[in-house]
Amino acid sequence: MRPCVIALFLLACAMAQTLNEGDTAYLPTLKDSYSNTINLSELASSGKWIALWFYPKALTPGCSIQAKHYTDMAQTLANAHIQAFGVSADNPDEQCHFIEELKLSGQMLPDSDGSLAKAYGVNGVLYSRDTILISPEGVVEKIWRSVNVTSR
Repeated sequence: MRPCVIALFLLACAMAQTLNEGDTAYLPTLKDSYSNTINLSELASSGKWIALWFYPKALTPGCSIQAKHYTDMAQTLANAHIQAFGVSADNPDEQCHFIEELKLSGQMLPDSDGSLAKAYGVNGVLYSRDTILISPEGVVEKIWRSVNVTSR
């Protein structure tokens, strides 16, 4: 490998930031899969906790289990003032089909440019199965990486 390529790789690695519990959360305004505007910052400051559950691909077996789990927990999450959002690189139509096919509750956020995944340290072109819990103060409270959806 050429020295300049190695130097650029090492510089990119040094610039990459790791997300840690206690960090300020990235809370943009974006569109959900049905084109509704979601202002995550406003949602948090209104007293809501935010759970972002990242998944690799809509309508695949593991992602379907994961999504159904959040649907089953919808009332428990609502009682705890937690708004959960599924996040993937799927386009809005794929996410809408996923929601409708499996009769899911909750909202999905298409992340076609990868900005949410990057901000939250989620790996891969097909996202790793990570969940990030954000407090009403806009702080990353808890990070679960590579969640195993088959063990409950």
